[in-house]
Amino acid sequence: MIKEEMVQRLRDVLIWERFRVGELRRVCRENNLPFQDIPQTRENLLQVLQDATWQARGIPVWRLPSLILAFGVLDQVDALEGKDVEELAWLCEKRGLPVEDEPEQEVLAERLRTVVVWEHLPLEELQRECEVMGVPIGLDPAHEQQQQRQQEEGLSGTKRGFMWRGAVATDKTEQRELVRRLSELFWQAPPAPSASGLLPPDDPGFAEQV
Repeated sequence: MIKEEMVQRLRDVLIWERFRVGELRRVCRENNLPFQDIPQTRENLLQVLQDATWQARGIPVWRLPSLILAFGVLDQVDALEGKDVEELAWLCEKRGLPVEDEPEQEVLAERLRTVVVWEHLPLEELQRECEVMGVPIGLDPAHEQQQQRQQEEGLSGTKRGFMWRGAVATDKTEQRELVRRLSELFWQAPPAPSASGLLPPDDPGFAEQV
């Protein structure tokens, strides 16, 4: 789905917001979306339709911090789809991702799209992704001790400000490390299924996937 089609789907969402429950059920049926096992309210049915719109582009919007960030991810995904094989291969190598001897554009773009989504997930969602994929969570103990020492050394100055910045820096460091660990899965064959494609927690099929 190209960006123009995505914009059209988002326009559809605005139209769906005016629909009654019966009309929303019809749209869900026409799009073969699972909705029978959830409470038949406008809010739930609209959520199913909205999530499906983003999921069509491989973007789990319900797992991202905001819709604004989701559009930022969408822009990056669109940019990837417009690049040729050589550019995509360079981006994969830059991120330490595998590149086959005869790479295919769609495979490389999908690989990079998955990493882009990982890079924008909140830490809690990224940790959950690791749990589903069987990737260990947490920084190396030596690294954590170093972070702790740096925070303690800075407490003689502006304590609260440093502690807050230190916590943010630690989270960012852990996010980068978890993305690196997840990215290593691409070197395995076949790769484990990504939790980025999981349905939202309120979907009836969610429990079966995890």
